[in-house]
Amino acid sequence: MNPDFLITREIAMGILNINNPTKFRDMVRDGLIPPAFGQYKRNHLWSTAIIHDFKKRVDNSSRSFGGHLVTDVTLDAVARLIENRTIKLFDY
Repeated sequence: MNPDFLITREIAMGILNINNPTKFRDMVRDGLIPPAFGQYKRNHLWSTAIIHDFKKRVDNSSRSFGGHLVTDVTLDAVARLIENRTIKLFDY
């Protein structure tokens, strides 16, 4: 029951085969790829599991990067984290 490992922007760009930092930033801003999952000091960090799952879904489908895949991958990741009890939701 370990939480997802977090990776830097450069590693996430490498996994997604995006070579241009400006293009990557624009794609995150436009919602075409998953957003950062955390932050340490001034560095945004992405979830390894989310980025790999997103890349796998893009490769296995005829679809390209897009908001529909971002939503599906993010919701699946949150559900997985709750089921594995690596993230808790409090009842108020």
